[in-house]
Amino acid sequence: MKNDIRKRIGHALIALSDEEFTEAVKHLLDVLGYESERAIDLSGKVDDFIFQFRAPNENAQTEQAFCEDVQSVRILFQVTEEEIGKRGGGVGTSTRAMRGVFSLSL
Repeated sequence: MKNDIRKRIGHALIALSDEEFTEAVKHLLDVLGYESERAIDLSGKVDDFIFQFRAPNENAQTEQAFCEDVQSVRILFQVTEEEIGKRGGGVGTSTRAMRGVFSLSL
């Protein structure tokens, strides 16, 4: 059983470089036992990302450099309710987890 899960994890890790990143990360998280129906649907466009996640100082040099250097943004995240509870902000739903990995295409 341990060898089976190790093989599945190994295959999922290899897939990170061979397959489309977002789907490969979702698969890895599934193999690790994380599941959630929570999602945020972003286009991957830098302008949409900046609109959704506003910087404290809009149009700062770092934001301008970000827009010049980054071609796309994808966010996946995985946070369990247990981890959220440890930080004092419970979610209050029966969903076990939220997903998360941050990806930039340069």
